Amino acid sequence: MKRKFLRKIISLCLGLSIPAASAAEFMGAAIYAEASADYSVIFDAAFYVGKYPELRASFGKDAEKLYTHYLNFGIKEGRQPSAKFNPQYYRSNYPDLQAAFANNWRLYVDHYINFGMKEGRVADKILQGNAEDTSVSYTVKPAGALATVVANPPNAAGFLTTTDPTQLSSKIAASPLAAGKKMVYSSAVPYAGAPLKAYSDDSILAVGWKESIAGRLCTFTEVVIKDGSQFRRKLTGDMYGSPLRQTPTQMAAQVGAVVASTADFYAYRSVGTIVYAGNICRFDPNLDTCYITYSGDMLMTYAGQIKTLEEMQKYITDNNVNFAMTFGPIIVDNGQARAVAAYALGEIHQNYSRCAFGCFERGHFLIMTMNYEYGHTVATLAEETSVMALKGCTKAYAMDGGGTGEIVFGGVMYNRPDWNKERAISDIMYFVSASQ
Repeated sequence: MKRKFLRKIISLCLGLSIPAASAAEFMGAAIYAEASADYSVIFDAAFYVGKYPELRASFGKDAEKLYTHYLNFGIKEGRQPSAKFNPQYYRSNYPDLQAAFANNWRLYVDHYINFGMKEGRVADKILQGNAEDTSVSYTVKPAGALATVVANPPNAAGFLTTTDPTQLSSKIAASPLAAGKKMVYSSAVPYAGAPLKAYSDDSILAVGWKESIAGRLCTFTEVVIKDGSQFRRKLTGDMYGSPLRQTPTQMAAQVGAVVASTADFYAYRSVGTIVYAGNICRFDPNLDTCYITYSGDMLMTYAGQIKTLEEMQKYITDNNVNFAMTFGPIIVDNGQARAVAAYALGEIHQNYSRCAFGCFERGHFLIMTMNYEYGHTVATLAEETSVMALKGCTKAYAMDGGGTGEIVFGGVMYNRPDWNKERAISDIMYFVSASQ
């Protein structure tokens, strides 16, 4: 009771003594402390557990326990506590806050409670150019149920698991898809004792290995496909907006995937453009976006590059886009590593488990994760970027990491996500065999 009273007194003092709401003034206030905001004013337990259904198993509908989770974990993770306050929207809407607070989500929350609400700052929708853009829609066209085309199951004889790099090299050399192709894998690089994986038939070649680079343990999967139709995306329930959550290995088994990885876990956050089977399900121009065409090309657009729904629809049509994912940022473009100073997602300057996706040319791709494994530590976005550029990707895009980023090879989890446990999610991207 005493702490709550103190918190309210400090909050009132802040409001009285600092009438201006600039981020610089807020950061300069010596009286800032975690107790400076009453977080209950923006917390809605029913919304919180509905937004993050994985919490229901641990806390049920216990509002006090859910609030405690938000205080201890949700704030620093950038989770959304209610419909009226989305920290990612708040950050994206105000460059002054981004410059001052960078990746510290608690500061955004405290600023909103102590200043932003009084000033009428917007935290429940994205503003375009610091003014509401009525052409932006966030639920454009929820795609109806679309039957997943299940591929022919891969031939069990096509798989190889070994710790001998020469066996993997022989498997690659025997594949017609490797002929004339500059493969990234080299028998000189695998981490000693770690499992090496491969699959090949006349339509797909997939190679997996673990490699230590600058003290980071990288799990790579290199994939070459014969036709763009072999690169696909699956949403749980085969529809946008499904409440169903499944693990990547469960979804990979349902579709006959040779290799699968987590995509963007679109249902975890309400930002970003989502395209599924050519349908625009959500449009948000404020983040970098990655597209895969029906012909197997990887395309990317920068935040703000496409400004209206009409422009997005034209881009999808003109480029014959199959699906699009949003996490980001773009980390390699035209073969050049990008230095990214700030981005709304991914805690880019902090050490986290990372996941990235890149390409070399049409039909030739690379998936990489960086995890706590074999005694290694994790990485910043810049370190993730340098590895994807080092491997020669012409394009690369950051995907959701932490406990989400996962590679499934031959139906088995290949890397070690945080807590060494699969997370139930909403979507995967995957590669299938087209062999008859």
